[in-house]
Amino acid sequence: VSNFCVQLLSDLLTYCRIKPVCNQVELHPYHNQAALLDMCKYYDVLVVAYSPLGTSVQWQKGRPNVREDEVLKAIATRRGETVPAVMLRWHVQRGVVALPKSVNAGRISANLAAATSPPLTDDDMAAIGALDKGGAGRYIHGDLPWSSFA
Repeated sequence: VSNFCVQLLSDLLTYCRIKPVCNQVELHPYHNQAALLDMCKYYDVLVVAYSPLGTSVQWQKGRPNVREDEVLKAIATRRGETVPAVMLRWHVQRGVVALPKSVNAGRISANLAAATSPPLTDDDMAAIGALDKGGAGRYIHGDLPWSSFA
């Protein structure tokens, strides 16, 4: 499934004959979907993140750019990594499949390397988790009837 919030997934699981294998949703430090991730883990539904590094749309609309976040920059500097590498490592440690978009060979290699980089500390994970802005952190708005269920 795609873009199923807790309420929609909960409803689906009451009547589906075949449980969804995965739920693809917007997920990044500003929209961390913690409750949905917990639910998906409980029901063994894999979470696949689109826009795992944010999106260029956010700063074009005057919204904060997660890649410029000071907390993420500080963690990246301390680790000698880029902010995208830190965000991808955060996804991996949360058990999320992240699908960063790139056509640049160097970035693709760096993205793959981030998956096997040393784990973030518990303090780093907590600091990144605290960046969540809930529904206000979403960059992709589909104006769908169920958008209010987030």
